[in-house]
Amino acid sequence: MPAADLLASQERPGPHLYFFGLPGAGKSHCGRLCERELGYVFHDGDEWLPEDLKASLERGEGFTEEQRDRFSVAIAEHMEDVKRAEVSARGLEARPIAVAQAAFKRKHRDVIRRAHGDVVFVWVRCAEDTRLKRLREGQNLVDEELGQRMARDFEQPGDGEGCAVILNGVD
Repeated sequence: MPAADLLASQERPGPHLYFFGLPGAGKSHCGRLCERELGYVFHDGDEWLPEDLKASLERGEGFTEEQRDRFSVAIAEHMEDVKRAEVSARGLEARPIAVAQAAFKRKHRDVIRRAHGDVVFVWVRCAEDTRLKRLREGQNLVDEELGQRMARDFEQPGDGEGCAVILNGVD
């Protein structure tokens, strides 16, 4: 049974999801699909970027370690706010959340994991040529050149870091 059918057939809402991976892999696409098809509340973590991180991207730079450290804490706080607001608005009918944000380093994913033990991490992957084509098309905060540089900083999930994997648009 496809994963979407399995999640849709559950009597209770599915788990909270955190989509991570390289720019252009399709994290937000997966989150929007969960919202549209499965009833999740979706949030693109790019909407939570502080002004200094947005400015770094606009200059064609990646993030510093200090910026990543700070942003991982902010993401965890935003996720708590979103979960709390959903429960406040819907009570027992609260929908699960899906969040998409790169989370390049394991230590930053671990910050979110420690704050949200009920979240399933999903590594979104795709073929490199597909990813770079998406970045060239300009539907992302990151351009192709920065996307290639950022790929060198990405830490793939390692031993003991449980996560699901989605191959998005792999030929």
